[in-house]
Amino acid sequence: MLLLEKLNLKPQEMFNKISEIRVKSDSYLFYYGFENVSVPSNKLKKDVSKEMKFYMIPFSGITYGCRGGYGNGILKNRCAFKNLLYSQNLEAEDLVYIMKSVNLASRLTAIEYYTKNIDQFDSKEKGIIDALIYEIFKEYGNKKIKILLGDIGYHLTIEDAVNRNLEENCW
Repeated sequence: MLLLEKLNLKPQEMFNKISEIRVKSDSYLFYYGFENVSVPSNKLKKDVSKEMKFYMIPFSGITYGCRGGYGNGILKNRCAFKNLLYSQNLEAEDLVYIMKSVNLASRLTAIEYYTKNIDQFDSKEKGIIDALIYEIFKEYGNKKIKILLGDIGYHLTIEDAVNRNLEENCW
């Protein structure tokens, strides 16, 4: 940091302040390519909150599941999703946006949220979201991903992973 200032470079232009995204702090984190990965894979243009932009990128966590690791803590991506839910109400358009994210863990958590709250959506929205979920599951087919449930890792297809988390009641 001091070297950047000595060279008359402005760290604020090169780094995102943590306090703008997650916690109150004066430290800086460098998120290389933040703007590129916070846009959905099909380049939809939509004004979204800082929390949603952060949630959609790999820096929000790429491990899918509820809890895991040392101390069985809530996984990073799940925490980012809860932070997003506390900051705004998610509508169908928001879920579609998230489901086109480059971050697979974010996509799958959005599918979980939709499944848990399906009654909040009208039939047109359900049709759009169901078609998108079908495309996501079709895209990955029988490829397996690793998910964490507690301190155990499982290798499951993404459809099985979502269903397993729905059974675990991660909310």
